[in-house]
Parts: sequence; structure tokens; C-alpha cells
Amino acid sequence: MTNVRDDHLQFEAKKISMVHTRRDGHVLRLGINPADTPEELFRDPVDQRYMVVLVRLAEETDDIIPVNDIGKKAVSLAAVLCKNWDFQKYMFLYKGANNTSEEEAAMTLKAILQINSRSELKDNELAREKLFSLRDEFEAAVKAK
Repeated sequence: MTNVRDDHLQFEAKKISMVHTRRDGHVLRLGINPADTPEELFRDPVDQRYMVVLVRLAEETDDIIPVNDIGKKAVSLAAVLCKNWDFQKYMFLYKGANNTSEEEAAMTLKAILQINSRSELKDNELAREKLFSLRDEFEAAVKAK
């Protein structure tokens, strides 16, 4: 096998969607700016195999975002939200928490995210997506006041 660093295609892409099929497994659709699409990609046949390396880029700065960084941010976000009195009240009024305490907000949050510990957010992408969605719902409710 040749050295990947020497023989590779490089381009920027955005995740468009991801689905699971029985035949192919996970199918990742990427959007590539036509100016960034390597010509070799057009010439390769369908079913061509590739070694793929993905690096997250910050939207405005193009800085690399470490893979686990988003997990650490999610753990931190969960802790900060549960300490927030408005979030505690939101969890009580709309999400079934028994009272407006940090502990109850954390317990209810873990139940909603289907996790045993907020530290699981480091590696659990589905729980992170639910957390970010819940945060967005909470922020929209606060703005609507």
C-alpha cells in the first residue's frame, strides 16, 4: 500500500444526510463545492473503494475541531443547563421533573437522553443530538416569554 499522505484526494465537503441501508450499511451524503471537487473523483467508477479521513472544521475560522471536543462541550452544556434555574423550571413545567432542583433537572435530563451519566455524552452521538435539540427547545421557550 502506498503512503496515504503522498497519494490522496483532498477537498472540503458538508454533511448533507446519513441513512442506513441493508445492502450498503451507512450511506453518507456529502455536498462538495464544484470548484473543490477533484477531477479524479469524476473519473473513478461507481463502487470504487476509498480510505476516508474526516476532520471537523469550524464554520468561520476553518480551525480544526477535535472529534472529542464536541463530546466534552456536550457534557459541560448538560451540567450548565441543570444548574440554570430557568432550565430547572422548564424541566419541571414541560418535561416531567418532580421539582425545580439541579438534581431533579439532571435526573430528568438523563431519562430524556436515555443515559445513566452525563459523561456518556462524550461518546454518545444520539444523546448529544437530543441534548442540543432540547437546549434549542428551551432557548425558544425562554425567548417566547
